[in-house]
Amino acid sequence: MPRDAGVASAMLNTVQQLGSALGVALLNTLYASALSAYLSAHSAEAGAQVASVFAGYRTAFGVGGSLMLLALLSVLLLMLGQRQVSR
Repeated sequence: MPRDAGVASAMLNTVQQLGSALGVALLNTLYASALSAYLSAHSAEAGAQVASVFAGYRTAFGVGGSLMLLALLSVLLLMLGQRQVSR
């Protein structure tokens, strides 16, 4: 119904904002955890602080990329299911 378009738009914006905030919080937590774990295990090594930053980024980007691939797979499966229903 056209009168519900404003409610749908507001709901979509709210979900996008909430998803973005939770996603950033999750990836930041993973980054900090990987950084701390790397520093704990390699604290005596020279250059451990720089390497720990890369370990944190590698973990966060790996999980973020995996979630993006999972989202892509989900969209493709939904599109394929919708295409089969319409035939």
